[in-house]
Amino acid sequence: MAEEEVEEDLKDNHQEAIDHKQKEIVEEEEEELSVEEAQDKEAKEFKEKELMKINLFMLVNIFFRFLIFPGNLNWATTELTLGRHFEIYGDIKNVKIIEDNQGRSKGFGYVEFEKKEIAS
Repeated sequence: MAEEEVEEDLKDNHQEAIDHKQKEIVEEEEEELSVEEAQDKEAKEFKEKELMKINLFMLVNIFFRFLIFPGNLNWATTELTLGRHFEIYGDIKNVKIIEDNQGRSKGFGYVEFEKKEIAS
């Protein structure tokens, strides 16, 4: 009878070891799936952000197709001199140099042309 009990204990221990190993395998697979899902989610979010950038670019292109945005302007540049510089390319509708709260140039602005072909 003692042999039967030992044999039964061995079977139980063996089954417990198998169950434990199966549980570890399932947990590893679930962890791998979680990593893959996180990577898929990250890739999807990246793709969505890129699409938003493209859509924003297209929107800006539609609404501002008559504009150019010159930058790195000298702080002493005025709207008059900026307009004169670009008038050789076509009729100008509006010129604006962007200023800070104290009225100083931020070093960039925009020139709006009458025809979009000139700005392209």
